[in-house]
Amino acid sequence: MHTYIPKQLRPQRTCNGEVTLEGFEGETQPLRALAASFVTRRSGLIVQGPLSELNLEQPLFLGGLPPEAVMSADAGPRSPGLDGALQRLVLNGDAWADLVARALASERVSEHRGPPCMGGGPAGPCLNGGICLPQLAAHSCLCPARFGGALCELAFDEAQRRPVEFRGTSFLHFRHGSSGAPENEVEIRFRSREPRGLLLWTGGRGDHMALALDQGRLLVSYDLGARRQELWSESRIDDGHWHTARLQRQGRLATLVVDGSKPLSSNAAPGATQLNTDGLLWLGGCPKLPPGLPAALYLGFVGCIHEATVDGRELALAGPQCADNDPIT
Repeated sequence: MHTYIPKQLRPQRTCNGEVTLEGFEGETQPLRALAASFVTRRSGLIVQGPLSELNLEQPLFLGGLPPEAVMSADAGPRSPGLDGALQRLVLNGDAWADLVARALASERVSEHRGPPCMGGGPAGPCLNGGICLPQLAAHSCLCPARFGGALCELAFDEAQRRPVEFRGTSFLHFRHGSSGAPENEVEIRFRSREPRGLLLWTGGRGDHMALALDQGRLLVSYDLGARRQELWSESRIDDGHWHTARLQRQGRLATLVVDGSKPLSSNAAPGATQLNTDGLLWLGGCPKLPPGLPAALYLGFVGCIHEATVDGRELALAGPQCADNDPIT
């Protein structure tokens, strides 16, 4: 199994480089360059010699080498290649979200179907009919409507799970205590027939994280202080049906999963990795937003929100209730 990255995507010369790989169990290991003797600073070792630059003239290979590839004799004997799985590649601080799509060529590489979602079919470790979704070295559970928690282990009665209706001029306001956090996780279940409207907002001090409907698709907008970054769902979801969106942010990397589909990822500009906010969270709309955002964020959400969980805490939704047969128009 091997894949290689196009020439224009690899670094040619670098004085301070670092490459890390995460295996399927999340163990982070340095990747040894095949064209030269190279040890990352993380290992604490130093390559001996007068030069301080690393010159790479070959493509970056992952998992193995094709027979025609030239390999330096200093790299040791050629191994048969990796028999395993790779979940994440970080090259000089840049996390590459989709290795297969970015590769110039590959051979016998397929989607991994093992840890962290092992055993029990699609449920894996998830309970009560939940579906296991791999998330890099960890996993998350997509829970049925009557269950929640990290493993769908919590059951809720109907009074706790009644959807709340938003008509474009209403919103819910919460105190959110995770300002300055290096990572966030949001899960929200909703339905709407309107193509635009703000679902969730938290921000302040120049930073923000938001979920909104824009042109019928789900838009993630986040800014850690360097530059605003966007991430879009692939399909329209303004169809009046229930949809579940899960947003995970780990430093500059944001990952979006809608209805258990393929995870979509985006990297913010290099710089800060924490989200600094005023400690407030808004659902359905926000009366005061900074200028320069997408127009859809300034519009209130029209539709129903069934549940919302932020950083492991389920928000208590209170307001006009909407039933499954409400027109939500």
